[in-house]
Amino acid sequence: MSMNIIGVGLFWILLSLKEVQSKRNKTECIVQNTNVDCRLEISCKTKFWLPFAVSITSIIIFAIILTVVLVRYRYAVKDVLLKFKMKMRNYKELNHEYTYDAFISYSHKDSEWIKQFHDKISSMGFDLCLDAKNFIAGPGIAGNIINAIESSRKVVFIVTLNFLKSTWGSYEMEMTRMHASQKGREDMVIVVVKDEIKISDMPEVLKNMWFKITCIQWPNDDNLPYNTEEIFYEKMKMSLQRKGGYYFTLF
Repeated sequence: MSMNIIGVGLFWILLSLKEVQSKRNKTECIVQNTNVDCRLEISCKTKFWLPFAVSITSIIIFAIILTVVLVRYRYAVKDVLLKFKMKMRNYKELNHEYTYDAFISYSHKDSEWIKQFHDKISSMGFDLCLDAKNFIAGPGIAGNIINAIESSRKVVFIVTLNFLKSTWGSYEMEMTRMHASQKGREDMVIVVVKDEIKISDMPEVLKNMWFKITCIQWPNDDNLPYNTEEIFYEKMKMSLQRKGGYYFTLF
């Protein structure tokens, strides 16, 4: 009988509990004697380390995402920063008024061949932009590259084994791709292929827009006599004269 009395009494005590607070290894119960409530409400005090850990984890995740985005779109970020810097220095962009017929992107290790190429194309009446000849002090190399791309009707990439290893060559390709995409000028790119480079070995930025560009191969032993220097320069002349569309040479 005494066990039943204790059990019933404990039951009503539990029913009258209003709040349970846990402090370290102790449990405090607050009993409301005047009003019996059949709900057991538990209030747990959150420790300091939990919100701190959540905050640190969120910061780390945000930093990782930001780093990935900056690495993936580093050229776009550089482009925006450079344009802002140039705008602050009062550099004016050209609106559909091209100073040059073409900007030539190449490796300096191929300078001897580039000089012959430049002289031949210039003799046809085309005005070419070369870094050694036309870049100016002030904007820096990156700023000069952007100015050259925006002020040229065409951009000619001289793709050689040396060019594939060029850091500035990669930058010029990415900046040209962005400009062509933003301005709807996908037909502005001309690729001259030397050193018997295969399409599979081309930079990804060129392969991604391969069927929108003009591609002309420099003569080699495999395509003679169907592709001589005379034929090559005639193709260059036709490509530089075109206002739209593209001329694609399969090889």
